[in-house]
Amino acid sequence: MQVGTNARKVAAVLVACGLSALSGQTLGASATESWPTASTLPRAEGKATVLMFVQSTDPRSEAKVAQLAAIVATSHQHPFVAVVHVADSQPGALWDASGKVPHAARLLDKGGVEAHRFNATETGFVVVYDARGALEYAGNADQLFGVLAR
Repeated sequence: MQVGTNARKVAAVLVACGLSALSGQTLGASATESWPTASTLPRAEGKATVLMFVQSTDPRSEAKVAQLAAIVATSHQHPFVAVVHVADSQPGALWDASGKVPHAARLLDKGGVEAHRFNATETGFVVVYDARGALEYAGNADQLFGVLAR
């Protein structure tokens, strides 16, 4: 009996979901509409705050951080930027790469507590909150340049 194309696609999705679940924490879904009150992450007063959540175990993380660095370097706005590493220790090369994001803080999120507060469910998930703590953007870095150009 041959397996149809749709059945193969469904099987591939199920396998991917299973592998993701087995790999432990996975980093977006949708972010909270306002800055989470329980968050211990720093938020800039009087200007926007940009957070990118990354995992050292995801091979896409370094490329996401490099993309963020290029966007921040060419932005006319000067928001507070932080790269939040969802890990239990400083993740080596990724930690070093995030140090190349202009004027960005590098933060460690042990156990993924902050990622959970911001609903970050995949590496490279970005949130932008305005000076009042209201959500301006949540998603990947691809659209971030347009958000910071406003």
